[in-house]
Amino acid sequence: MSENRLNRYELELMNVLWTIGKGTVQDVCDNLTRELAYTTVMTTLNLLATARFGPERLPADWLWMGDPVKPWSQRPARFGYEAIRIPLFLAWSRQSSHPALLALAAHFKPAGFPAWVDLATPEVAPYAAPAGFQSVAALVRAQAFGTPPSFHPIDDDYYSSSLSLLARLAWQDVRGR
Repeated sequence: MSENRLNRYELELMNVLWTIGKGTVQDVCDNLTRELAYTTVMTTLNLLATARFGPERLPADWLWMGDPVKPWSQRPARFGYEAIRIPLFLAWSRQSSHPALLALAAHFKPAGFPAWVDLATPEVAPYAAPAGFQSVAALVRAQAFGTPPSFHPIDDDYYSSSLSLLARLAWQDVRGR
């Protein structure tokens, strides 16, 4: 489904960040293949910092892009299966001091964490996050705290295995291999 993927514009911004590593909004603008307004790029990148909710300041799986930005009312206000890609992309783009990455690193306990967290109530999933989430968490902790990642093995779940593989690729890319 298309709503589960980055759109062309978002992917273009992420590709610039993956290429240059850390940088300012102007650095991103200077490295785009087409001209975009500085304020457009700034607004998109600021969403990563401001669209965080609940006591742990986590991103929501689905957003309402109104004023203010908030979790979309047509879906549960959760951090989980959709938003797990946000920390993957932040870590891959070497955003080790980004406030969203640091909040996620604190959430991702090495001993495990729930598959989803409700951002409006104390409710959490009654089951642990799958191996792919754990691999993303290991990558995020490595970026935020400098700890060597311990990636989980690939399993028979497609989405979880894809996340594990992407986390491993990101780690190799970040380390320059």
